[in-house]
Order: sequence, then structure tokens, then C-alpha cells
Amino acid sequence: MTTRIEESVSIPQDPAVVWPLLADPMAWPRWIEVLQVAESTPAGPLKTGSGVRIVGNRGPAIDARAVSVVDGRSIDLEANGLPFDLEARFEFRVSPETDGTRVTLAASTELSGMMIFAEKMVISKGSAALQRWLEALSKAAQAR
Repeated sequence: MTTRIEESVSIPQDPAVVWPLLADPMAWPRWIEVLQVAESTPAGPLKTGSGVRIVGNRGPAIDARAVSVVDGRSIDLEANGLPFDLEARFEFRVSPETDGTRVTLAASTELSGMMIFAEKMVISKGSAALQRWLEALSKAAQAR
């Protein structure tokens, strides 16, 4: 069973200001509060095929891979090592608006076994996390 959540926000900044906060994993801890460190291989902004090592406040490190990056527009990541051995896909989307930038974050995973019964909780907690991240991203972009 595929579970997907998606949230978006309008940020009153040019996409050129917002994009680096999404494209460079070193910037992620500025707007994703549960991260201590995120590093890409090779270092710098993500490109298709880049690896990402994510160290959170709790639990083991998570390894992700950028399966698709369209510079200035979108990033698709696949991550494993999540709690309950979940694998997830994360999507970052950026589109220009008249007053700034629309950013959409989405996450999807396959729930199986006993996790199927936790679907509502996964959606609720995941949606709340994406909303917090977008609020923090908006503040970080406006502080630039």
C-alpha cells in the first residue's frame, strides 16, 4: 500500500534564493529541525546520482540517493534506513509565482505488514513534519 503526503507553501522570494536551500544538503539542517548533518557525495548541490548521508537527532544515519535533479526545479530522492526499515521517496518542487516561489515537498512509502495499521498516524505525523519544514524553509529564505 503506497502512502503519499504532500504540502506546499508560497515564499516571497525569488526561486534563485530558495533553490540553494533545497539543492545543497549542507543547508537542510537550517530548515529540517530533526537533522544534525546532511552531506552529499560529491560535495555541493545535488545532481542526478548524488549520494546523501543524513544524520538525525535520533536513530541511525540514513542514506539517500538523488534519482533525478532538474536544476532550479526539482529533486527526487530515494532514502533507506528509515525507522521500521521503510524506504521512502522525497520530492522537492520549486516553481516561480508572481510574488515569489511555490515550494512543494512530498513523501511516499510502501506500508506493509503491521505498518498498514499505522497509515493514519504515518500520514498525520508526516504531514505535520512537512508543514514545519516548509515554515522553517520560508523563514530561512526570507532571512537571506
